[in-house]
Amino acid sequence: MGTLISAFPGLETRTVNRNVADREARRWLSSKANLLKSAWDALQIDSNLPEWSHSHRKMIWPEHVQMFKALFMSEHIPYISSVLNCSTHDLEKIYLISCNVETVKAWAKQKRQSEDLQLALDCWLMSGLIRGKYHECLAQHEQLQLIAHPYRAGIGKMLRPAFSENVYYSEEYFSKIVIGGALLETTAKRRVVAWVKNVQRARVAIEGRSLELPNAVALRDAEQLAIAAAKRIGIATRSEIVHRALDVGTAIGLGALVSLTLYPWFGPVGPIIIQAYRYFRGGGSVGDDIGRYALSTSRRFRTLARSVPGRIEREIRFPR
Repeated sequence: MGTLISAFPGLETRTVNRNVADREARRWLSSKANLLKSAWDALQIDSNLPEWSHSHRKMIWPEHVQMFKALFMSEHIPYISSVLNCSTHDLEKIYLISCNVETVKAWAKQKRQSEDLQLALDCWLMSGLIRGKYHECLAQHEQLQLIAHPYRAGIGKMLRPAFSENVYYSEEYFSKIVIGGALLETTAKRRVVAWVKNVQRARVAIEGRSLELPNAVALRDAEQLAIAAAKRIGIATRSEIVHRALDVGTAIGLGALVSLTLYPWFGPVGPIIIQAYRYFRGGGSVGDDIGRYALSTSRRFRTLARSVPGRIEREIRFPR
């Protein structure tokens, strides 16, 4: 991530101290190896994992290596070795092979899983789990809000939920347009540049309270609201391109977001904060009366961001 931020500093809104988080994550990995093993074992019986890992291998592995210099981090090898019951020598060999972009491109296209490919895939997944613990330590130390990838749920700190909030279809569609619009670009570099620009435009619109994505009961209406919002902030100019971006965002397996739940880092959230959030949300109890038109998405996002730091977990309904 440091490499990405150095190339695109606009993605980082504030400077953070990564050294403390790195030490805390290493301490957790050394003392809680059993929890990392349990998280890995749980992943192996997750029915969503094979399709998700297969699609990501095909789509992002070469770009991942170009960004991070290898499929997984060399400093994670001792922890991966312990969980996978594989020698560090074999993992170091796979690590060096995975630094070669051309080899990884061949792996991305490979239909039958060779022994090396399977080990590389396991290392990539394990390293992603470990990075998730680092992200959590960083967010907790800096009192930020973290939206972790669902596949990292097994290594997350046990926290008490504060409140949940339904996700509007218009917001879901808009997020898919932001991602899908970048993936329509024809080269890896142009995809990254487009993604960064899309994120920056959406962020500026939210902070400037110019992004309107109210609830819509009909999916067609929600789609039109998302498309109009995307065009308004300059993500695309022609309707057919925005429709294609939405299709791509849906096709890559983002799933359907059902709700967001905030888990504070430091103790339970008091009723004053929850009531304030409900007021900005449009009144009523959280999750009730989803047909009621609420205030703008920008206000909902801003209120959630300012409420209390913690981990935000998503309930996702994967398409079948």
